This record gives sequence, structure tokens and C-alpha cells, in this order.
Amino acid sequence: GISVNYDESKGILSVKSDTGENLAFSASTAAGTITVATKDGSGAYGTATALADGIIATGAVNMNSSKGYSLEGAGVTGLFGAATSAASAKVAVSQTDVTDATKAQNAVSVIDQAIATISSSRSGLGAVQNRLTSTVDNLTNIQKNTTSARSTVQDV
Repeated sequence: GISVNYDESKGILSVKSDTGENLAFSASTAAGTITVATKDGSGAYGTATALADGIIATGAVNMNSSKGYSLEGAGVTGLFGAATSAASAKVAVSQTDVTDATKAQNAVSVIDQAIATISSSRSGLGAVQNRLTSTVDNLTNIQKNTTSARSTVQDV
């Protein structure tokens, strides 16, 4: 491994190899190029687009949503295609293909979103069920109180 230590009092950064091998540093003055491409729900990549100077790109943008999404504005043009807006297209589980690893991973994403949709619906139904249970309990108490009051009136 490599250890990195910073001495605040002296303003010195030291980098040491735990196993004793030499460490070499050099400046990179050549400009790098970064291209970004989109991938649709079937695993096909779109045309790669070069990013402008001064842009830092890390990781990947993965836009999966059980509720959908949309992107608008001039910045969307370079990254997501020729149009200035991009929107989600729902893919049904029946439309998935698992003939290779990429398509199988895309199918897993589609299934995850389907499960998220069901989970969201279940939570809404659970809230309605709780309200109905509370209403039934309240009506049961009203019935018992009314029966008790009638009995008291009849006894008098």
C-alpha cells in the first residue's frame, strides 16, 4: 500500500510506499479528452459526445425511476442527443431481453423499478387501510356507546 501524510506545521506532503518500491511523479500537460454516450433501455449506446474543456466527468449517470423523469435546457443537447430535452420511456418487464449480460442487467433495472412502483402503491394502500380500520373502530365504539345509552334510558 501507499501512505500519504500531511504535516500542517511545515506544509509538507509525504508519500511513502509501505513495501519500499520507488514512487515516481510527473506532471501531465497534455489535454485529455472525455466522451460521453447514452445507453437506452435495451443496452444500445448512442453517439458519443466530446465534453468541453474545463468539465470534470466522473462515474456514470443512471436515470432509472419508477415515476419517470425529464431533462430540459441547452445543456441537455450535448450530453443526451440532438434534442434539447430528454424524457424517460417506460419499459415493461415483458419487453426485457436477457440474451447477454448487459441486457440482463438492464432487465434487472426494469424489474427493480417495477418493484418500486408496486411498493409505492402498497404504501398508499396501507395508509388507506389504516384509515378504514380507524373508521370502523370508531363506528364500533359509537354503536357500543349508543347501545349503552339506550339501555340506560330504558332502565329509567
